[in-house]
Amino acid sequence: MENLNNLRHSCAHLLAAAVMELWPATKRTIGPSIENGFYYDFDFENPISEEDLPKIEKQMAEIILSIKKFQKQRQKNYLKIIPINWNLLMK
Repeated sequence: MENLNNLRHSCAHLLAAAVMELWPATKRTIGPSIENGFYYDFDFENPISEEDLPKIEKQMAEIILSIKKFQKQRQKNYLKIIPINWNLLMK
């Protein structure tokens, strides 16, 4: 179960990376894994719609294909898996 939780957490970061590439002015809030998946709350400058979801999915796929290695990293007493080349998440 811990591996699934780590995967879900990493997927939330992947979602955030895709959204930030598509809408750089977006503010991120929280993106935890949950019992049946994950979510991420965003504060968009302009609302998005369901029609934007395929664009986000495509961007996520492009990002995941560019990742060569995942690395476990401890932060604030919990473990999460993050791709080591997602520098844009630290903006």
